[in-house]
Amino acid sequence: MQIGQSPGTFTIDGGYRQGANGVLEIEIAGSVPGIGYDVLSVTGDAILDGRGLPGARPAAAVAARGRLMSMLDGSYADSS
Repeated sequence: MQIGQSPGTFTIDGGYRQGANGVLEIEIAGSVPGIGYDVLSVTGDAILDGRGLPGARPAAAVAARGRLMSMLDGSYADSS
């Protein structure tokens, strides 16, 4: 899943399941949620499997080292 061509928020009204071959691509271009980086918001359960966030593209405007950037919003389950 790719949120869009520029940072934004994608909301799923319900659940989201990403399979073992799935890729969640998050664009990072700053430190403000939905403006500087992508946010996936899920109102139901989100089940994420796969290889993490291999599509993340860092940019010069990324937040300071150690800063938490919440890219997922909802309730999550580990499928392993």
